[in-house]
Amino acid sequence: MKIKIGNTEYKTIKECEKVVREKINKMYLDKEYIITQQNPNFIFLMDILNNHPENYTKIGVGVDAFILSIEPTFKKGIQIFIKRIDETTEVFSWIICCGGRKITTKSFQLDAMRYAVKSITIDFKNNNNLICAICKVENLEYRNYHTDHKTIPFIEIANNFINKTINMPSWFDRHINPEINGYGYNFKNEDKYIEQQWYDYHLQYSDFQILCNSCNSKKGKKNNYKI
Repeated sequence: MKIKIGNTEYKTIKECEKVVREKINKMYLDKEYIITQQNPNFIFLMDILNNHPENYTKIGVGVDAFILSIEPTFKKGIQIFIKRIDETTEVFSWIICCGGRKITTKSFQLDAMRYAVKSITIDFKNNNNLICAICKVENLEYRNYHTDHKTIPFIEIANNFINKTINMPSWFDRHINPEINGYGYNFKNEDKYIEQQWYDYHLQYSDFQILCNSCNSKKGKKNNYKI
């Protein structure tokens, strides 16, 4: 899938993310923490922001500057704030602008559903030997192993639950998610009963295995399952 940022076209989302990440990291390393309209990099960041699916809301009355900083909660990655001409500020995810994630009701739901069962996958990883079930590699760092849904893919379990749930929420609370250099979503307090239903449903239909980065990326999508 080709992605265009300003006048530059990238062959894939991955290539776009790599180039944008490198440029943003270089700005920060060069101590360009505040990118004003006079800075040549301002146009580049505006081109990125214009790719955001909520760019009109993000830009608001107009962008005065961009502020770069290390994400304070997890100390991972560089976050970008928009400083508008009315002095208001708001963070935005450049990953979304690269086409890696689309903002839709379905994406909100899947984010919240993944977050709701994250403890299950983390516990499985922490309580099992870190040996890839496919290639058997066992000498990698912890972060290079993943908890994989072995029989039925997560997306199939999630889609079936969404289709079976009449009152499935479409609005969620936000939390900082360093894995996407932006925000993730979780169930609101008034929807916690649905979150619990989802937690139990996911637990009923899931079985897991440990995969390394390489095997996890090669596994691909499985056929549809009826559950």
